[in-house]
Amino acid sequence: MTPYCLLLFGGRIFLEEKKSMIKVDNWIKFKMDAEGANVVKNFRLALDNLLRLKVVVITMLLSNYIATPSLSAPLSFNHIVIA
Repeated sequence: MTPYCLLLFGGRIFLEEKKSMIKVDNWIKFKMDAEGANVVKNFRLALDNLLRLKVVVITMLLSNYIATPSLSAPLSFNHIVIA
């Protein structure tokens, strides 16, 4: 597993600006300056929110499709279509 995978998909991240490091799950340490650590933290928050939103939308699509199945129609939710 690459360090990028750990930073983006690992556990919780903690910034330690005084020591110029970022830690994943409070045990894997990466040396980086405060600016880089903040970029990683903000990107990680945005990625987590995007993945959470995708799961919610797909869950809604599937529950709607199961409630009213139509084998010939693509899955759709407002302006989102999964064909």
